[in-house]
Amino acid sequence: MVKLEKWCSENGLKMNVSKTKCMNFYKAHDLSARTLESGKVYVNNKEVEFVDSFRYLGIEIDKNLTFKKHEKVVEARVCGAISKLYTIKRILPIRIIKTVLSAYVISITDFVINIWGVRSTGLETIQKKINVFVLAYFLPSLSKKRAKSKLAEVDINQFLEKLDLLTVCERRKLSLLKFVFKKRHFRLFDGFFTNKSRSRRELDRLNVPAHRTALYKQSLKWSGTTVWNEYYKYFCICDDDVTFTEFVEICKRQIVFERGKIYV
Repeated sequence: MVKLEKWCSENGLKMNVSKTKCMNFYKAHDLSARTLESGKVYVNNKEVEFVDSFRYLGIEIDKNLTFKKHEKVVEARVCGAISKLYTIKRILPIRIIKTVLSAYVISITDFVINIWGVRSTGLETIQKKINVFVLAYFLPSLSKKRAKSKLAEVDINQFLEKLDLLTVCERRKLSLLKFVFKKRHFRLFDGFFTNKSRSRRELDRLNVPAHRTALYKQSLKWSGTTVWNEYYKYFCICDDDVTFTEFVEICKRQIVFERGKIYV
């Protein structure tokens, strides 16, 4: 805060303290860090407001980095988009409904899902909203309420395969695999993901970084490395021969193959 105030004064800018907010990041169970919020921060004799969350580049960031609030925002946006599709679903063929879902619903969940999709429970709640709509589309006799009650009794995977759709959890896996694939071929990220050197057969496996806290397991480096090591054997070590499009198709087929019988 002091550096920001000094930079503004050096560049002839005035800092609007009335709109300036401050956040203290700490672990959810760290009681000692909570006491820091009881103090007050002043700039130009004006108190700076402490907030529990704020929006940055479209992401709701909370002080514990759990992204629970952002999951609620995504869920609300998905519900709003799907509610509009209910009014036109009867006149849309499968080819069009797939495009519409990808454009108006899946695009909402895919936005930086690597960052905020750290809890599977939040992703499953969002996927359940999508499953209800898919079931109501293929079974027009079911209303939204009846489709929700029948969801646990029907194998939703057969309908997802007809639409060629991945679940939200599966799309996060695919997004992580694409992220690692691109970064390992980009010189600026050389060393960000390191290869194992135990045997030639495992050249494409990555070293899992050591973690000290449970929060680190939610980091992009940890999750990307573990997901890559889970699927590396299906696209082998021929990075130079496999294009990015072929790599994505291989990952999609394997993810769908490993899908459970019923996704809730």
